[in-house]
Amino acid sequence: IPANYLTRDTGGQCSEMNTPKWRTGSPGQIILSLALIMTSVAMVAFLFNGDHLGNPAWHPHARFHGAQTAGIGMAMGLLGLWLLWRPTTDRRPGIIAAAVLAAIPPLSEFGALLVPGTSPIPNATNPNTISIWGLEVPGNLIAFAAMLILIAVGLTLALRGLRSSEKENSIRAESGPRSNE
Repeated sequence: IPANYLTRDTGGQCSEMNTPKWRTGSPGQIILSLALIMTSVAMVAFLFNGDHLGNPAWHPHARFHGAQTAGIGMAMGLLGLWLLWRPTTDRRPGIIAAAVLAAIPPLSEFGALLVPGTSPIPNATNPNTISIWGLEVPGNLIAFAAMLILIAVGLTLALRGLRSSEKENSIRAESGPRSNE
């Protein structure tokens, strides 16, 4: 056991409050986990189809970058899950980093719209658009906007739950060590 987890008031034993451990997740952590998993799986599923990597009209170098993007998406999802659930005494940085990693793919989808000559519609004959107030919006943009909302809700709930548990821990610390009487 690392020395920094030992405290004088416990006689050299591990302090429960300072020991990193795996814990059950808050609703926010569970929502962020779903967002990380859904984004990673969606990137692979939608890239390895007939409109993208399976499209014979795609140049081999474009396929290379599509496969690379799928790998990056999976790695980001796995890293985000590890950051979110790893045992640690300070959960805040991992929660924030996991939310940022989950948000990168949807944000980059919108950023790609700024590049001239790009289109969010993979198949012109079957554009998969949804009419919103008379405007035809590609379904993938709606899905990624919904994902960003899900990430924001998950982050908010996770940080709120963290503040509640920090408050409980400080109350326990102020009340002093428990006696076995």
